Amino acid sequence: METPLASGDSLALGETPINCIVLASYLRNYEHKLLASELINGFVNGFYLHYSGPRIRTEARNHVSVRDSMPSAGDLVATEIKLGRMAGPFKIPPLITLEFLRLVWSPRRTEVFD
Repeated sequence: METPLASGDSLALGETPINCIVLASYLRNYEHKLLASELINGFVNGFYLHYSGPRIRTEARNHVSVRDSMPSAGDLVATEIKLGRMAGPFKIPPLITLEFLRLVWSPRRTEVFD
């Protein structure tokens, strides 16, 4: 069986906790019908982001501060992934145009100021 990643169907990876049928029933009597329709359509088919820039994949190497503090930085990233605030690591990018941003490690200060 082919997975969404293998088939190139990255939209199949998207999920929403919004129950679109319930949302539609709540918006049935909403006076701004066009906005209600756009909202429901966005949750069903994906929102149009009005982005007109280049559709290219970019990757950035992590800052040297991350490479020097890899155990601490790795723990922080693992925690963020576990909490659902980040995704990855990816063997195959889930989106063709996924942009990978550079990480910079800046440990918290421990000094106490009077």
